Amino acid sequence: MRRLRGWLLAWAAVQLCLTACAAIPPAIVAPPEPSVPALSPSAREAVDRLVVGAMARHEIPGLSLAIVSDDRIVHVAGHGFARLPDRAAAPDTTYRLASISKTFTAIAALQLAERGALDLDAPVQRYVPAFPAKRWPVTTRQLLGHLGGIRHYRGREALSTAHYTDVVTPLAIFSGDPLQHEPGTRFLYSTYGYSLVGAVVEAAAEQRFADYVRDHVFTPSGMRDAGIDDPTVAAPRLAAGYDVAADGRLRPAPAFDATNKIPGGGFVATAEDMAMFAQAVMTDRLLRPGTRDAMWTSQTTRDGKRTGYGLGWQLGALAGRSTVFHTGGQPGVTTALLLVPGRGCAVVVLTNRGGVGGIGDLARGIAGATCQ
Repeated sequence: MRRLRGWLLAWAAVQLCLTACAAIPPAIVAPPEPSVPALSPSAREAVDRLVVGAMARHEIPGLSLAIVSDDRIVHVAGHGFARLPDRAAAPDTTYRLASISKTFTAIAALQLAERGALDLDAPVQRYVPAFPAKRWPVTTRQLLGHLGGIRHYRGREALSTAHYTDVVTPLAIFSGDPLQHEPGTRFLYSTYGYSLVGAVVEAAAEQRFADYVRDHVFTPSGMRDAGIDDPTVAAPRLAAGYDVAADGRLRPAPAFDATNKIPGGGFVATAEDMAMFAQAVMTDRLLRPGTRDAMWTSQTTRDGKRTGYGLGWQLGALAGRSTVFHTGGQPGVTTALLLVPGRGCAVVVLTNRGGVGGIGDLARGIAGATCQ
């Protein structure tokens, strides 16, 4: 831990040097690219202070972030180390996204619904007959809102090292289990529910799930480095993951294979990719405005209680403005994506440390400093 603090102190010193260098006359310092408007000096200082503080407080080795303001990317940066002790985190470092992946799957399902290829309120067996009938019917809409009664992880399932090459075979992990409750009656967060949505999307699209997301979500958004988290494929820019052990020491995160849950937690991307995705969602390049608004509307249980979760997105507020967001956590990674649609603002925070409880607070703090 003392060594990590030393690395972070060294990194902080470099950041201070870079800040000081900003005072050098423009003839010496190259101007920023005109296509990427810069944050104001005061906003940049506030963001750096928030990031440095969070990294020290939570012992985060590496972090990449991106900021969108007025529907433009205004800041992309890497901080700390993508791999200790000497590979720096950078704007083009890729990270496991964990549950932020659910936002892609929700948009894919809603696109197909817009085209009339998917009935969100039909039993899932219409599209995935291999999924056995349960005591009550389950619909795609219920699964998107975590109202379907599908269970979440059990035991050490989150650390599975089994490798899958499709989205249907992993359904066997939970398909034989009974529903936890009658669909629509209770909110129960479930990554496996999104595994089932991925299989529905694949069938309705008549295209492999990952290929559909690439063609209809990533490519229209301009996301160049996003893809599935496949450990059999070389990924030299993927950040190494770290966790903190019971004794407080930082250690490499345990190995796992996310191909058992691609639709709910198995994609990778850079911070810039995610900023482009945020732009695309907010400017209606992926969904019609009415569909987008429905996606960002709280679902309700059968007795009328609002869940605070839409279709693939969590709902909140910041300084009186509505926000939509999602966080993610897996061994060796904690992530956050926060949008303030009414201002065309977004914040992406990707880290390579698991169990960072304050990631949402950091994203909100950055948004508060930059979304005016």
